[in-house]
Amino acid sequence: MRVLRWFYEWCDRTNIQIERRLREGKLLATAEVTSFCRYLRAKRNSSVAGSIDLNHTSDKTLPILSPQTFNSYLGVIQDFLLWAAYEFIPTTTPAGTVRDTLRNAIDRLNRAFRSNAKAGKMVSDRSGLSTTEIETIRGIVQLQAPNNPFKKTVRFRNSLIFELMLATGIRRGELLKLKLEHLPIGAKTTLSIIRCPDDAMDPRRNEPQVKTRIREIPLHKRLARLLWIYVHQHRRVNNKEHSYLFTGTRGEPLSLGAVNWIFSSIVAVNSSELGGRLCPHVMRHTFNERVVTVADTMGFTQQQVEELQRYLNGWSESSQMPAHYTRRKIEERAMEIAAKYQDELYAF
Repeated sequence: MRVLRWFYEWCDRTNIQIERRLREGKLLATAEVTSFCRYLRAKRNSSVAGSIDLNHTSDKTLPILSPQTFNSYLGVIQDFLLWAAYEFIPTTTPAGTVRDTLRNAIDRLNRAFRSNAKAGKMVSDRSGLSTTEIETIRGIVQLQAPNNPFKKTVRFRNSLIFELMLATGIRRGELLKLKLEHLPIGAKTTLSIIRCPDDAMDPRRNEPQVKTRIREIPLHKRLARLLWIYVHQHRRVNNKEHSYLFTGTRGEPLSLGAVNWIFSSIVAVNSSELGGRLCPHVMRHTFNERVVTVADTMGFTQQQVEELQRYLNGWSESSQMPAHYTRRKIEERAMEIAAKYQDELYAF
């Protein structure tokens, strides 16, 4: 919200009526993106926003942003504008014309943002778990494992949380917002991810959030059966009965901190192998890397893989997140292609 506030302040100071523009299907021009980037980078000071000088000085105490922070903030505005482009498509224009015009405008916008990104750490160096690491964790959370760090009353739950995040790639907030009615049952074979912000029935002080789109994710029969075993045999409910799936030892909806604690406890058992390699979000990276691998073996094109990633992860149709979550896969492909190229280059 802070970054969006700066963006709207910049729009106000440069006399850009951004919402009117978006409703007309018009995105920022390359020069305007550059102007905002200068404003954002240099202490949010309009006197350095391109050629525009409104003789207004922002808070001089604001530090100049590091490349990593700047790129992160820039991504917020890029995602916002791409979302707005689809949200406010003019209804009076023929659908085909809108699609072509919008696609070209989005391509230009993406190029403008990429050209203004600063050198530095552009994406997270986090990658998914290897097969060996997954088996190590499964060995730790096994119900009868001698090095299982959890009390017997929560072992089934914690093991199930790991498996569910591994199989579906759902975020920590999405996991904690699951309710009994979202589970597969009868003819329904999918897990429902539903947005329910500011839920009056959610007693948690720090309410988990579903930041992605609503969607249905296929769930293996074995995993679905384990979920219902948990519901009937292990799930606790306090006096204030609720339908949230995962609960604490007193029956309250499980907290964000509790999920973090589960993963840090697993790391503590085998820090030499898992240290720095395991947290809730790593499960999302693992899911995406493995989905891409399966799709490759099935002969999917790059575009098709990215489309299915966007659906399964709840991202918008224009999201650039597929590349972010499959960095290691991209690096492997790059190394393989480069090696093949050099083999052909020196085949004499």
